[in-house]
Amino acid sequence: MLTAEQALQNKIRVQQEALNAVFDNMGVGCFEGATGTGKTKVALDFIETVRRIILTAEQREVIGLLVVPTEELRDSDWPEEAAKWNVSLEGVKCICYNSLSKQQLYKYDFIIYDECHRITTPNLRLLEGVLTAVKRPYILGLTATKPEVEYPDDTERVFLLNSLLPTVYRVTVDEAVDLGLVADFEISVLYHVLDSVNKNIKAGTAKNPFYQTEAAAYSFRTKSIQKATILAKNDPKQEKLKMIQISKRAQFLYNLPSKFRLAKECFNKLQTQGRLVVFCGSINFANNLSLNVYHSESSDEYLKKFQNSEIDHLVTVKALNEGKNLTDPDIGLITQVSSIPRDIVQRIGRLIRIRYNQMDFKARIVIIVTKDTADEKWFNQAIKHFDTKRIKLFSVNVPPLKVIL
Repeated sequence: MLTAEQALQNKIRVQQEALNAVFDNMGVGCFEGATGTGKTKVALDFIETVRRIILTAEQREVIGLLVVPTEELRDSDWPEEAAKWNVSLEGVKCICYNSLSKQQLYKYDFIIYDECHRITTPNLRLLEGVLTAVKRPYILGLTATKPEVEYPDDTERVFLLNSLLPTVYRVTVDEAVDLGLVADFEISVLYHVLDSVNKNIKAGTAKNPFYQTEAAAYSFRTKSIQKATILAKNDPKQEKLKMIQISKRAQFLYNLPSKFRLAKECFNKLQTQGRLVVFCGSINFANNLSLNVYHSESSDEYLKKFQNSEIDHLVTVKALNEGKNLTDPDIGLITQVSSIPRDIVQRIGRLIRIRYNQMDFKARIVIIVTKDTADEKWFNQAIKHFDTKRIKLFSVNVPPLKVIL
């Protein structure tokens, strides 16, 4: 086991190597590092380096652009990190991605894209134009995981992102664990099955409703997707219908009654064993699980209480996927995987921050996966990012859940 000093030295070395790699690539590149590897510190060092270059060459102050996913990152997290490392953000305009298209990129000395997988195709085309100019800005992208092609229309975006912001330095989650940049962890996967007995899923029409099992309802939704897919092949206008059917099936999986019962059982048991963060697939699921929620329709009251150790569990949906550091979570319960592999990488990243005063800390992560559904396919795609030696697979009934947890 590494000492805290060894782990800290590794982190400093990795951050310096990442910074050097960007400038070795003519000042343009992406640092693809697992959550907790210090990407924000690399960005702050990047700002200071460009600031010195501009001051020396042109005897003026730097003009920079920092693009982030959320207002909280813009208004709170980034300014706090800059103050922590004594880096001035004077001359640096910080905006959210939804304002990026309004910016004249050519006027900046540098641009930092935090969570650069968020850049849209139109904004990548604007960046492409800037990078071909005679005088172009320095460009840094930060992400835990570069995106794969997640849907047919995404091919161009992924190509442009990899072309314009090539990964010049990468640290995977497992490499980060070995280097002591993040805490070790173990994943327990609970394989859950659709209920094929109880008819509790409403179907039919308003005039002629009926109830069916989860298994029957899932089968119906899958057949609807198959039919829409065939129609879309012959008529591109039907592609929207196919996406609607895919979304309906996903929402069905996110809110399965049997999955909720299992999640509730896990939640009740795990919350007694340490500080717990729960990631759900829907707001309704989260609200029914606990009052201590933080999502797009809630305030940040319970997030603040969790951060201040006033409460020991927090239930969320997508609000913590990116950027936010949590105060010493011990256990994570992921009740729903998604079709985007990056989501599970980011969620696990929230749970494995290194504790220099507790180097033997190992995070516990429990993931619920519904067998023989899209759930299982999504999970198998996402888990490719992790060493299988850290993963244990269980049926929820063999052995009994009380033994697993």
